[in-house]
Amino acid sequence: MSALCLLLTLLGVDPAVQLPTTMQAKPGRLIQIAAKSEQKTIKWFLVGDDADLIVMESSKSAIFSATNPGSYKVIAWTASGDIPSDPAICVVQVGDSPAPVPPTPPAPVDPLQTTLQGIYGGLQDTKKNEYRRTLAAVYRQAATAINDPQLRTAGELYAVIRRSAVKALPDEALQPIRERLAEEIATVLPTDADAILTEDLRKKALNFYARAANILESIR
Repeated sequence: MSALCLLLTLLGVDPAVQLPTTMQAKPGRLIQIAAKSEQKTIKWFLVGDDADLIVMESSKSAIFSATNPGSYKVIAWTASGDIPSDPAICVVQVGDSPAPVPPTPPAPVDPLQTTLQGIYGGLQDTKKNEYRRTLAAVYRQAATAINDPQLRTAGELYAVIRRSAVKALPDEALQPIRERLAEEIATVLPTDADAILTEDLRKKALNFYARAANILESIR
């Protein structure tokens, strides 16, 4: 064991090797990768078989070349006695760096969901979670009932939904949420009970009740 290795062992200093984190190269051109280490010998390894790596006699540097554009990983390590170093890694980018992938923009948040989440969070009813699931189911049923040809007017549709809600929930259950949803549906469907449910109105109603059910199922 050399005096330096003995000193490192006595001092408890682990051997180390350093490489540049990244390097840029042109296809088919040679570049030299230099390593830094207090140790005499460094071992090298090239990940993949579509590039070349020639280790210099001193082992403190290596010559890299690749003809195909892409990212290549070069690894180096050393040891002191029977203590190995951690591997050092250099990524060589041959050719142009790949264009960064733009982050996926977050999905827009439904303003109605934000409003209902705030209302729901402020409710103190211990059964609000049970009521929330039940009301969501009522709106799911409403979304399927809209295409019933026997429902001709907005009033008849409201009556069906009202009967389902009365049967499934106490009158006071989630009252602030139900009132806010009633305000929202009034912007979609006519308030005139005699208004005929046209194909367009049925589609709008279906979209609203499916949307309301999705929101009720998602808020916590």
